[in-house]
Amino acid sequence: MTTEIAKVSQFKTIGDELIVSMTGEIIEIQKELELKYNVSLIPEDLTDKDNYKLVQSAVRDIKNPRIALEKNRKEISAVPFNLCKKINAAAKPIMESLVSLETAWKAAKVEFDEKVEQEKLAIAKAEQDRLDAITAKIEEIKALPFGAMNKSSEEIAVILEGVKANYPEEWGSDYIVAAKDTVAMTIERLENLLSGKKAQEELERQQKAEAERLEAERIAAEKKADEERAEQARQNQIEADRLAKLQADIDRKQKEAEAEQKRMDAVTDRIKSIDSIPARNIGKSISFLRDLVVELKDSGFDWAGRYANEAQETTNKTIESLESIVAEKEAQEEAEHKVKTEADKLAAERAAMQKEKDEREEAAKAEAEAKAKAEREEQERKDAEARTLLALREREKADRENAELQEARVSETVAAMCDCVAILEEDAIEIINEIIAGNIPHVTFGA
Repeated sequence: MTTEIAKVSQFKTIGDELIVSMTGEIIEIQKELELKYNVSLIPEDLTDKDNYKLVQSAVRDIKNPRIALEKNRKEISAVPFNLCKKINAAAKPIMESLVSLETAWKAAKVEFDEKVEQEKLAIAKAEQDRLDAITAKIEEIKALPFGAMNKSSEEIAVILEGVKANYPEEWGSDYIVAAKDTVAMTIERLENLLSGKKAQEELERQQKAEAERLEAERIAAEKKADEERAEQARQNQIEADRLAKLQADIDRKQKEAEAEQKRMDAVTDRIKSIDSIPARNIGKSISFLRDLVVELKDSGFDWAGRYANEAQETTNKTIESLESIVAEKEAQEEAEHKVKTEADKLAAERAAMQKEKDEREEAAKAEAEAKAKAEREEQERKDAEARTLLALREREKADRENAELQEARVSETVAAMCDCVAILEEDAIEIINEIIAGNIPHVTFGA
């Protein structure tokens, strides 16, 4: 029993020596740190680089002995548990003092770091807003050609001058290359659009002038046809008047030769019939009138007897009248055919011109749609890259927050382990008491 008690006494002595060994040097360091880094010495203005370095140095100098003490405490706590209680009791005030001192200095550092971080975030946001404004202006300039497609050449020229007066060096900043390229591309597209619009307007002007010319020619042709029809009507009236006068002469001669006429009724009737052929058949077709002429030329005059000369003369006049009517009818038909042919030609030319115009407009529309599609795809690619960059930034922020959370969890785990050691210490006291009482005679302690 005496030997066992001696061992316990020796164990206690070793424990006291270990406590002194563990805390002696750190107590001196603690006193030096409390003097060197008194809470009242924490500077308020951490924007000063020297002050900030002082706070960093203080946190580091206070943290190192605290960590060393904690490490020694854990190592010594692994020896017999009654010694662990003394070690914890001796370390606790030192730890509390160091933690309090470290917390005060660290709080100042954390507060300043958070303030600096907020300022950095504000600066970053302002910078991002500035860059967003530049990209928005680039997109606005890029969209100008599409908005000007339906405008007149004068309006497009005004827009072009506005773009040329927009100098990227004054606002392009970080995107100066993209800004210059966009302005140059926009100027080129507007110039091409202006050139095309001027050509289109000139073509429309020419088409309008051509349509007006064709309309004038059509009106002139109709007027000429009307004049020709009027002339034909006048000629017909003259012929009718001539025939009427001729008929009057015949009637007069018939009265004068009434007695002779009675003897030659058949002859005179036939002569009259021949003479009235033009008047009776003036509305007939040209082929019918030509057949009459052939028939009259082929007929003889034996039937006229002494009126043969008169019959021949009448027949010749009738032939002349019929030929005159045929010629007038042919001239009229030819004139009407010319008018119809000219009208058909004008209609065909108008249809060809309209078709050509429709094909040019369709080609221009297809080209504009292809360009718009290519530009939309390029913009979608840029938007995807921007979203990827934003996701990377958010991931980095989440990683930092996870690291801080992991550090807090480690601190909580250390505290929980200390609590477990304290419980084990109480169990160890009971074991030692059992040893002293002799209930456990054979116990060997580790070094």
